[in-house]
Amino acid sequence: MVIEIANVDKIYHSEAEKIHALKDISLKIEEGEFISIMGHSGAGKTTLLNLLGCLDGISNGKLKIMKKDLDLVKKKDFPKFRRDNIGIIFQDFLFVPTLTALENVMLPLHFKRKKDANAEKKAKNLLTKVGLEKRINHFPRELSGGEMQRVAIARALVNEPKILLADEPTGNLDTKNAQNIFDLLKEINAKEKMTILVATHNKKLGKQAKRHIHIEDGSIKEDSV
Repeated sequence: MVIEIANVDKIYHSEAEKIHALKDISLKIEEGEFISIMGHSGAGKTTLLNLLGCLDGISNGKLKIMKKDLDLVKKKDFPKFRRDNIGIIFQDFLFVPTLTALENVMLPLHFKRKKDANAEKKAKNLLTKVGLEKRINHFPRELSGGEMQRVAIARALVNEPKILLADEPTGNLDTKNAQNIFDLLKEINAKEKMTILVATHNKKLGKQAKRHIHIEDGSIKEDSV
């Protein structure tokens, strides 16, 4: 079991109110699963991915990733745990605009204490894998939406994660490019046996995953294959 979630809540507090973003979430996810997390905007999809990506902490319940109880991981150690185990495809890319596609993909490797002597080769191989071997020296502003999404996928894979989390990776793409990106994620899952969770409001694409989890108002309403 690579992910175990038991009775997890996520509550945000403000001066005016308490927002219950996730309510009593329980899930077990096996190695190599390809899962879509579906629901309307604001349902809790991104909040769930943020918890799984160690970008935020749970309010109640238990969360284990790679058999590690995250209650026992200090917050200052979250970045290292994430680098060692989890790749994240962010909704807004978060590229450094002054770096090329190649340099953006290499960037996560620079945060490792032990530098990777093959960083450039690894990044080039990943950009080739996602079909961008001719665009490696282009800056983000010179790439199309579909190309930027492919760079984001390559960057998420550069640390060789066990788990890949994708937050609305097709949200800003046309139908053809959206399908191409989803096909690429399916191919990575099939070839690498990598556990992949994709948050999407696109029902047509979401149904192509092997397992579908539907979230509504912070709760799981459906979990099916």
